[in-house]
Amino acid sequence: MKICFGDSLPLIRSLISNQHAPLKQSNGQFCKANLASVYKCLFDQDFDAHDALEDVIALKRILFSPEMSIDVKTIVDRSQISSVRAMKSDMEFIDFRHDRYQTFVGNLHCPNEDHSPISHGMALKIAGSGLSYSDLHNLWQKFGETGVVGILFMPPYNPKDTRSTPSDKNHPRVTKSKRILSNVVKYFQSCNVSNISTSS
Repeated sequence: MKICFGDSLPLIRSLISNQHAPLKQSNGQFCKANLASVYKCLFDQDFDAHDALEDVIALKRILFSPEMSIDVKTIVDRSQISSVRAMKSDMEFIDFRHDRYQTFVGNLHCPNEDHSPISHGMALKIAGSGLSYSDLHNLWQKFGETGVVGILFMPPYNPKDTRSTPSDKNHPRVTKSKRILSNVVKYFQSCNVSNISTSS
């Protein structure tokens, strides 16, 4: 058997953009592209959203219900089908990123504080680029502001990658935002000050 994975979100978005009649609400507007909204529109009922099993049951009912009236070919063609190998690779990347993200929590990213140096999204982006908090900390200790800003601002360097184009060289590893880079620098500067005062 050839087993593949599909993403229902692009499918629903495609149906809404093509004004698929079953997704039109009583007020004449089309429903939002989320599970709860589509379910409510089709069946005039709510379900226990954000419970994994209930989400799967609801999605199955949506996709294969007579009310939705779409065929299997449409589902396959518009769901951005991926192979098991591609999905395994995606899951490994997500696990890899999550492990590195955790190193930022309580340091550069403080979820329970109003003024965290970087946001949740930025911490994920840094982690997704392959960097952990200790990588940035070590760079700061060895090269200071230049090292930390350089690694976040400059594009990744891979001399063996012949596929990169000139436009790739203009994309930063993480961000070009002066505000975010400044927040990171201020954080490490404050760490240095606190270390000095603790040791003296």
